Amino acid sequence: MGESTSPISVILVSSGSRGNKLLFRFPFQRGAEHPAAQDNKPRSRYAVNGSGDTTEDQDGDSRDQCPLTDEQLVSGFSDVILATILATKSDMCGKKFELKIDNVRFVGHPTLLQHALGQVSKTDPSPKREMPTMILFNVVFALRANADPSVISCLHNLSRRIAIVLQHEERRCQYLTREAKLILAIQDEVSAMAETTEGPQSPFHHILPKCKLARDLKETYDSYSPLADAFSCQFRGHNLPSMLAKFSLPVSLSEFKNPLAPPVQETQLIQMVIWMLQHRLLIQLHTYVCLMVPPNEEELRAQDEDMPFTARVGGRSLSTPNALSFGSPTSSDDMTLTSPSMDNSSAELIPGGDSPLNKRMTENLLASLLEHEREAILNVPAAQNPEDLRMFARLLHYFRGRHHLEEIMYNENMRRSQLLMLFDKFRSVLVVTSHEDPVISVFQSLLK
Repeated sequence: MGESTSPISVILVSSGSRGNKLLFRFPFQRGAEHPAAQDNKPRSRYAVNGSGDTTEDQDGDSRDQCPLTDEQLVSGFSDVILATILATKSDMCGKKFELKIDNVRFVGHPTLLQHALGQVSKTDPSPKREMPTMILFNVVFALRANADPSVISCLHNLSRRIAIVLQHEERRCQYLTREAKLILAIQDEVSAMAETTEGPQSPFHHILPKCKLARDLKETYDSYSPLADAFSCQFRGHNLPSMLAKFSLPVSLSEFKNPLAPPVQETQLIQMVIWMLQHRLLIQLHTYVCLMVPPNEEELRAQDEDMPFTARVGGRSLSTPNALSFGSPTSSDDMTLTSPSMDNSSAELIPGGDSPLNKRMTENLLASLLEHEREAILNVPAAQNPEDLRMFARLLHYFRGRHHLEEIMYNENMRRSQLLMLFDKFRSVLVVTSHEDPVISVFQSLLK
């Protein structure tokens, strides 16, 4: 795999009441603490070189006696310099950050921490939460300056996703604030130790075993290059970041089809997609459909008055598809694959969708709905066509967000185009969503 496709380093910086801080970087120098041990241990090709080929003044500027190797590119920047250039101003947060200095390109997604003061966390119900000292943070990947644009885009997307997760966990339980406080305490402790020992020491190998965030960032860095190398070895002439960049937004394989391309090219594309699915680099999205009719205000008030409080809390709610109920509310109803129309399947063979038997079957299928739901469905222009209405009613039990499109096609022996056309005709009362199959998600989590 080309070296321009691999990250050189991952860096976490923050800005807050204590100024700009470099919280963690990997790979890192062990410093002067164990120089002999450093020579005997195997090193990553991206590990920071601790040799004396370069010298560094107090301001962190590199003075090179010979050209820097790839391993020394980021080591030429001191922690102070990196914290200064990578901890951006607040008005640059929420946007792509890209900075090129000599042979190094830094890519990240600076993010503001929007703390809701006084908000009680689910995991930490105490209202006396620690006042955060961090204003913003930035997870930055360092690349070679000549990195392919698709690699830059892929790593920016990764930085943005990490930022979203950290921002969510900060709101939930002040995770980032706690981890940063631990990191800064270790850095202060190592700095104090350096005054009584020979020369400065790197705090990062002290931080790594004690800080989960640091270990997660290291794992992100470590897992990227081996997967990319394995992909390039299996699919010559292709690199993993470029392929992943094509799937940054949900796309179907049909969008990649080229009628002029040889069959072997399409076969290889399918094999690459299978490989990425197997390594959980891609997820397959399925289409689900939910019946979503706004509740009638008068009917909603009447229900609230008639039902006891416990029934109102745990009962029917049209705001979530899981609460929709059709037919008998049995415990197995949620997972059933049997269509209510199967008992009346002979009606499918009767020519003419407007026959009395067909009308009666449609009315029976719609009978389980509330009055305002039936009215909303019957007011859809497509409902004036008996065939469309009958098909909608026959598929009604699938419109709860639990059966994906391919499952409906298999159970009902229907073409995709038929279903998509029906969804479009009744789009005013249907909500179409795309997400991973929950069953597959659970299965994959058991394999980890």
